[in-house]
Amino acid sequence: MDTKIVYRELSKEDKDQYRCLLTEVTQTLQRKDFFIPPPGFADNLFVEGYARSIGAFDNDKLIGIATLLLEQNQKYKEKLDASDKKVCELGNYLVAEQYRGQGIIQVLQSKLLEIAKQLNFDIVMATVHPDNISSLKTLQKELEIVKTFEIEDGIERFLMRKNIIRTVDGK
Repeated sequence: MDTKIVYRELSKEDKDQYRCLLTEVTQTLQRKDFFIPPPGFADNLFVEGYARSIGAFDNDKLIGIATLLLEQNQKYKEKLDASDKKVCELGNYLVAEQYRGQGIIQVLQSKLLEIAKQLNFDIVMATVHPDNISSLKTLQKELEIVKTFEIEDGIERFLMRKNIIRTVDGK
């Protein structure tokens, strides 16, 4: 069975499919501390101005997603020494188990980095559990580790960043 994965930005019509994918992926995670979405995240994801998400679809079924959070809280900006910068965050990397290892997240990440550049962000950041080797490898293709910090209850994360470089014409 040879299928073509289609990538497109998610809309409110994709909310139910996102919830199904989120449930499927979180149930198959070996380590629950690898993915800890904040309360209300699934609802906020579809609020205009909160995030931009790109989905991977196989025959109209959502099988992967990555998100660019458009507003970054001050604590992360301070950890990055970027209080005066426009910062966004890559995250919400989810791929259905049977589609993992096919480079889907890499494509999604590339598309989101292009959106960050178009939206004139100065810095793209991400956090990742140090033992989440798959996500870490993907993120390290574009971002660098800045430091390690604790998010809650002793759970560590790497803080990663990429400075967005624009040419003279702003592109």
